[in-house]
Amino acid sequence: MSPALAVIGIAVLAGAVVAVAAHEGRPAILGLVLALIAAPLVAAPLPAALPLTARLVAAILAGYLLWIAVRAAPAHGRTRGSRLGWPVEALVAAAAAVVGFGLGGAGAGNPEAMSVGLALTALALPPLVRGDALQVGVGTALLITAVEVLRVGLAGPASALEHLVSSALLAAIGAAVALLVDASIATGGSLEVADRRPGGARPVDEGIEPTRPWYRPRLRR
Repeated sequence: MSPALAVIGIAVLAGAVVAVAAHEGRPAILGLVLALIAAPLVAAPLPAALPLTARLVAAILAGYLLWIAVRAAPAHGRTRGSRLGWPVEALVAAAAAVVGFGLGGAGAGNPEAMSVGLALTALALPPLVRGDALQVGVGTALLITAVEVLRVGLAGPASALEHLVSSALLAAIGAAVALLVDASIATGGSLEVADRRPGGARPVDEGIEPTRPWYRPRLRR
């Protein structure tokens, strides 16, 4: 076990836990960016300078786009973070990391990457079903990163082309989720993808008197 890779893996999982557990948009985005930046470093040997630069730029760009979109949300960008809290999310990640480390010797990669990849997968799945635009983006980005890290744990370091493709994909996801967040705020006044309030009333519809149905009176014979 490499102490340096272990420290980097802990940093990746710490950022991911903050991203999925935070109830405000900006801390969640900062945690996501930390996880995306540190994830490519869980490899031996480390990637070349150009792929690492591309990943850094993609992670910062995705976070910046999300930051701009969340800035318009009311209540400091309240998001549907984990109801169980970060300690439970951290325990789930730790348990998955232990299992992944035990399975790490089966492939040609390093067990640290297998451990981090499995833990990221466990953290990425719940946000996808929370009905929150930002959390859907967080879960999608973490899941893609988890697949990439698992691939490193199974087959060894990724090529420069794979890093460039992953960078473009993460940047595209950041842009798409930023548009989704902006649309959710514009239509519902919050980060909720679907309106969950009783009666289905939306903030944009409140105070608007419903129109009477048009009808045609019958003519007497």
